Amino acid sequence: MQALKSGLKRTKGLLEQLLSLSRIQDRVDAPPVQPCDVMAVVREVVADLLPLTIAINIDIGLTQAQPCQVLCSPFEMRTLLTNVLSNAIRHVADDGQIDIAVTSSNGHMALLVDDNGMGVPRDDFPHVFAPFYRAAGSDQEGTGLGLAIVKAIADRMGGTVALGPRPSGVSGCRFTLCCMLARIE
Repeated sequence: MQALKSGLKRTKGLLEQLLSLSRIQDRVDAPPVQPCDVMAVVREVVADLLPLTIAINIDIGLTQAQPCQVLCSPFEMRTLLTNVLSNAIRHVADDGQIDIAVTSSNGHMALLVDDNGMGVPRDDFPHVFAPFYRAAGSDQEGTGLGLAIVKAIADRMGGTVALGPRPSGVSGCRFTLCCMLARIE
């Protein structure tokens, strides 16, 4: 019975992610029209994930927090950030650390998420945003759709995403989203 419940839970998660990806891809030609307060969404998503991170002793927090707005619905920004942080949480060990930075300069915003997990093999970097991609030998739960959804949202915003090693040779990964700031009139 437990295996059946577990399988149903995974299937439900897969269907929800497929629907999210489809909704976002259907709107990719229609540019976002409303500004989104990025820091408000970051605070909301971190607050939602805090009970989980506390339970598994992961230190999650902001290292930089510049207020900025981008053209993206709050729902899409929440979806993007939840997917990125959920991946980071899955890939760091207990007692791990996840740092979030939001910066702006020259009309652009950068959202950085650093974790101190095992990292991603360099050969996988070009493939991580493809739908259903999972690293070879990965024993982590997931559908392989989270980062594809993240990329679809970034594309809709006119932004770019990247996943790579953390700077200075420290173990773990760095996720980066860069996009233009919303022009407030």
